[in-house]
Amino acid sequence: MGSTEQPGRSTEQPVLVAATSGRSKCKACVYLGGDDPTIQMGSMRVGIPGHARGVTVFHYCHPACFAKYCLRVDTAPTGRARCKADCSEISKGATRLLIGYKKEAS
Repeated sequence: MGSTEQPGRSTEQPVLVAATSGRSKCKACVYLGGDDPTIQMGSMRVGIPGHARGVTVFHYCHPACFAKYCLRVDTAPTGRARCKADCSEISKGATRLLIGYKKEAS
């Protein structure tokens, strides 16, 4: 483990790659009710890192769905947040970029 990494913290960043098969599904379309969730072989897809059974896996999205549903900018409500990339503190009121699926208010 590097000196800036902390246990339980993911230093993985989203990736943009070509689909190697036609079997992957856009997780934003599946979970948020978008159009056809199939990502065609050879088309570009964005991989968002996640964890399953203790290993890092990628959840794939269409690039347009990633931009529409998975990116948010807001201000930190408290001073307790840390950057997941480098573990630096995010001060209260600072602008931050959030990557992940938007949660719909219920």
